[in-house]
Amino acid sequence: MGGGSSYEDEPPLLEELGIDIGAIFLKTRAVLLWRFSSRYLDDLDMGGALIFVFVLAGLQLLMGKLHFGVTLGWSVVFSVLLWCLLRQLVGPDSGAEAKNLDLYGCCCVVGYSMLPLVVYTALAILIPRGGVVACTRGGTGGVSR
Repeated sequence: MGGGSSYEDEPPLLEELGIDIGAIFLKTRAVLLWRFSSRYLDDLDMGGALIFVFVLAGLQLLMGKLHFGVTLGWSVVFSVLLWCLLRQLVGPDSGAEAKNLDLYGCCCVVGYSMLPLVVYTALAILIPRGGVVACTRGGTGGVSR
């Protein structure tokens, strides 16, 4: 028959797509602990950034807010604004030693920076809206007439 390759010779799907789960967990921990250094900018990935954008939109959907397009749109707008701002700060003539952050890198950084919003939204789902101690309505404050 044909000399096609078998499934055992194929690399895993995540490796084929270039998604490294270990690197995503390291960057997530770095963002949560505020230990984000420049070495994480050498290995940028869009996988983790998109995961956080989709999780944020999914959590807002659980809250009853349909803001998926707004979340994705504003993240793209903020990425482009950050990229334009950095281009203006660095200037067009940055020597060969200077490492410029391109538009792809800005999208990755903005995606990972949505992690505190994801945590806040998850907490907003778990904590009731009236707070831990809810006040009763219509009471006179203990004064009877």
